[in-house]
Amino acid sequence: MLRSCQVLACCCLILGTLGVRIDTCQQLQDSSIKPGFPKPVKTNDPDVLKAARFSVEMFNNCSNDIFLFKESRIKRALVQIVNGLKYMLDMDIGRTTCKKNHPQNLENCNFPKNRMFEQTFSCYTEVWVVPWLHKSEVLALHCQQLPPGLAMVPWLVHDRDYLGQGAELAVEHFERFAEK
Repeated sequence: MLRSCQVLACCCLILGTLGVRIDTCQQLQDSSIKPGFPKPVKTNDPDVLKAARFSVEMFNNCSNDIFLFKESRIKRALVQIVNGLKYMLDMDIGRTTCKKNHPQNLENCNFPKNRMFEQTFSCYTEVWVVPWLHKSEVLALHCQQLPPGLAMVPWLVHDRDYLGQGAELAVEHFERFAEK
Protein backbone atom coordinates (compact mmCIF):
# COMPACT_ATOMS: atom_id res chain seq x y z
CA MET A 1 0.00 0.00 0.00
CA LEU A 2 2.83 2.38 0.87
CA ARG A 3 4.46 1.69 -2.50
CA SER A 4 1.26 2.56 -4.42
CA CYS A 5 0.93 5.84 -2.47
CA GLN A 6 4.53 6.71 -3.35
CA VAL A 7 3.90 5.98 -7.04
CA LEU A 8 0.70 8.03 -6.99
CA ALA A 9 2.47 10.94 -5.27
CA CYS A 10 5.24 10.81 -7.90
CA CYS A 11 2.68 10.77 -10.72
CA CYS A 12 0.87 13.75 -9.18
CA LEU A 13 4.13 15.65 -8.97
CA ILE A 14 4.88 14.95 -12.64
CA LEU A 15 1.31 15.75 -13.75
CA GLY A 16 1.41 18.97 -11.72
CA THR A 17 4.44 20.18 -13.62
CA LEU A 18 2.57 19.45 -16.87
CA GLY A 19 -0.44 21.57 -15.93
CA VAL A 20 -2.78 18.98 -14.42
CA ARG A 21 -4.54 20.39 -11.37
CA ILE A 22 -3.07 19.21 -8.07
CA ASP A 23 -6.51 18.95 -6.42
CA THR A 24 -7.35 16.16 -8.88
CA CYS A 25 -4.23 14.31 -7.72
CA GLN A 26 -5.17 14.91 -4.07
CA GLN A 27 -8.67 13.52 -4.71
CA LEU A 28 -7.14 10.41 -6.27
CA GLN A 29 -4.64 9.97 -3.43
CA ASP A 30 -7.30 10.34 -0.72
CA SER A 31 -9.71 8.02 -2.52
CA SER A 32 -10.53 4.55 -1.29
CA ILE A 33 -11.09 3.54 -4.92
CA LYS A 34 -8.19 1.62 -6.43
CA PRO A 35 -6.24 3.10 -9.38
CA GLY A 36 -7.68 2.07 -12.73
CA PHE A 37 -11.28 1.94 -11.50
CA PRO A 38 -13.73 4.66 -12.59
CA LYS A 39 -14.28 7.25 -9.87
CA PRO A 40 -17.17 9.74 -9.56
CA VAL A 41 -16.15 13.35 -10.11
CA LYS A 42 -18.12 16.58 -9.74
CA THR A 43 -20.12 17.51 -12.84
CA ASN A 44 -18.97 21.13 -12.59
CA ASP A 45 -15.25 20.20 -12.50
CA PRO A 46 -13.41 22.29 -15.16
CA ASP A 47 -11.85 19.17 -16.71
CA VAL A 48 -15.28 17.51 -16.94
CA LEU A 49 -16.67 20.62 -18.62
CA LYS A 50 -13.78 20.59 -21.15
CA ALA A 51 -14.42 16.90 -21.93
CA ALA A 52 -18.14 17.58 -22.38
CA ARG A 53 -17.44 20.49 -24.72
CA PHE A 54 -14.99 18.38 -26.73
CA SER A 55 -17.73 15.73 -27.21
CA VAL A 56 -20.27 18.37 -28.22
CA GLU A 57 -17.86 19.69 -30.84
CA MET A 58 -17.61 16.14 -32.24
CA PHE A 59 -21.42 15.90 -32.20
CA ASN A 60 -21.66 19.19 -34.11
CA ASN A 61 -19.16 17.95 -36.71
CA CYS A 62 -21.18 14.75 -37.23
CA SER A 63 -24.63 16.34 -37.14
CA ASN A 64 -26.47 17.44 -40.29
CA ASP A 65 -28.39 20.07 -38.33
CA ILE A 66 -27.83 23.65 -39.47
CA PHE A 67 -27.66 24.80 -35.85
CA LEU A 68 -24.92 24.18 -33.30
CA PHE A 69 -25.59 22.16 -30.15
CA LYS A 70 -24.06 22.65 -26.72
CA GLU A 71 -24.21 20.84 -23.41
CA SER A 72 -27.20 21.86 -21.32
CA ARG A 73 -26.70 19.57 -18.32
CA ILE A 74 -24.11 17.06 -17.15
CA LYS A 75 -26.02 14.47 -15.14
CA ARG A 76 -23.14 12.24 -14.06
CA ALA A 77 -19.36 12.13 -14.50
CA LEU A 78 -16.74 9.46 -13.87
CA VAL A 79 -12.99 9.59 -14.42
CA GLN A 80 -10.61 6.65 -14.87
CA ILE A 81 -6.82 6.67 -15.03
CA VAL A 82 -5.85 4.88 -18.28
CA ASN A 83 -2.57 6.16 -19.73
CA GLY A 84 -4.16 9.55 -19.23
CA LEU A 85 -7.67 10.28 -18.02
CA LYS A 86 -10.86 8.80 -19.44
CA TYR A 87 -13.97 10.83 -18.68
CA MET A 88 -17.32 9.02 -18.85
CA LEU A 89 -20.24 11.44 -18.94
CA ASP A 90 -24.02 11.28 -19.03
CA MET A 91 -25.25 14.61 -20.32
CA ASP A 92 -27.98 16.43 -22.19
CA ILE A 93 -27.15 18.57 -25.19
CA GLY A 94 -29.48 21.02 -26.86
CA ARG A 95 -29.80 22.91 -30.09
CA THR A 96 -28.76 26.55 -29.91
CA THR A 97 -29.74 29.57 -31.97
CA CYS A 98 -26.24 29.72 -33.56
CA LYS A 99 -25.93 28.46 -37.11
CA LYS A 100 -22.99 26.32 -38.17
CA ASN A 101 -22.12 28.55 -41.12
CA HIS A 102 -21.49 31.46 -38.70
CA PRO A 103 -18.64 30.21 -36.49
CA GLN A 104 -19.11 31.37 -32.93
CA ASN A 105 -17.93 30.58 -29.45
CA LEU A 106 -20.52 28.17 -28.01
CA GLU A 107 -20.50 30.20 -24.77
CA ASN A 108 -22.25 32.98 -26.70
CA CYS A 109 -24.89 30.65 -28.15
CA ASN A 110 -28.28 30.55 -26.41
CA PHE A 111 -30.94 27.88 -26.42
CA PRO A 112 -34.06 28.81 -28.44
CA LYS A 113 -36.96 30.35 -26.54
CA ASN A 114 -39.47 29.00 -29.04
CA ARG A 115 -40.30 25.39 -28.10
CA MET A 116 -40.84 24.61 -31.78
CA PHE A 117 -37.10 24.93 -32.42
CA GLU A 118 -35.96 23.03 -29.33
CA GLN A 119 -34.15 19.76 -29.82
CA THR A 120 -32.47 17.82 -27.04
CA PHE A 121 -30.35 14.69 -26.96
CA SER A 122 -29.44 12.61 -23.95
CA CYS A 123 -25.88 11.38 -24.45
CA TYR A 124 -23.32 9.03 -22.97
CA THR A 125 -19.77 9.90 -23.99
CA GLU A 126 -16.22 8.83 -23.22
CA VAL A 127 -13.35 11.24 -23.74
CA TRP A 128 -9.72 10.20 -23.37
CA VAL A 129 -7.41 13.04 -22.34
CA VAL A 130 -3.62 12.80 -22.23
CA PRO A 131 -2.68 16.15 -20.65
CA TRP A 132 1.08 15.80 -21.02
CA LEU A 133 0.69 15.27 -24.78
CA HIS A 134 -2.08 17.89 -25.12
CA LYS A 135 -4.22 15.17 -26.73
CA SER A 136 -7.96 14.51 -26.45
CA GLU A 137 -10.07 11.95 -28.28
CA VAL A 138 -13.75 11.04 -28.20
CA LEU A 139 -13.86 7.26 -27.75
CA ALA A 140 -17.65 6.90 -27.67
CA LEU A 141 -20.61 9.21 -28.18
CA HIS A 142 -24.07 7.64 -27.97
CA CYS A 143 -27.09 9.94 -28.10
CA GLN A 144 -30.85 9.55 -28.03
CA GLN A 145 -33.09 12.29 -29.29
CA LEU A 146 -35.61 13.41 -26.69
CA PRO A 147 -38.52 15.04 -28.55
CA PRO A 148 -41.43 15.89 -26.27
CA GLY A 149 -44.25 13.35 -26.51
CA LEU A 150 -42.44 10.94 -28.83
CA ALA A 151 -40.56 7.69 -28.17
CA MET A 152 -36.79 7.98 -27.83
CA VAL A 153 -34.96 7.42 -31.10
CA PRO A 154 -31.52 5.79 -30.73
CA TRP A 155 -28.83 7.66 -32.61
CA LEU A 156 -25.30 6.33 -32.68
CA VAL A 157 -22.75 8.99 -33.55
CA HIS A 158 -19.35 7.45 -32.88
CA ASP A 159 -17.86 4.38 -31.26
CA ARG A 160 -14.26 3.12 -31.25
CA ASP A 161 -13.74 -0.34 -29.89
CA TYR A 162 -10.08 -0.58 -29.07
CA LEU A 163 -10.29 -0.46 -25.30
CA GLY A 164 -11.30 -4.11 -24.97
CA GLN A 165 -13.27 -4.70 -21.80
CA GLY A 166 -13.64 -0.97 -21.18
CA ALA A 167 -15.47 -0.57 -24.49
CA GLU A 168 -17.65 -3.60 -23.69
CA LEU A 169 -18.59 -1.96 -20.39
CA ALA A 170 -19.43 1.24 -22.25
CA VAL A 171 -21.73 -0.67 -24.61
CA GLU A 172 -23.31 -2.44 -21.63
CA HIS A 173 -23.79 0.93 -19.93
CA PHE A 174 -25.34 2.38 -23.09
CA GLU A 175 -27.77 -0.54 -23.37
CA ARG A 176 -28.89 0.02 -19.76
CA PHE A 177 -29.06 3.75 -20.49
CA ALA A 178 -31.24 3.11 -23.57
CA GLU A 179 -33.71 1.03 -21.53
CA LYS A 180 -34.49 3.97 -19.20
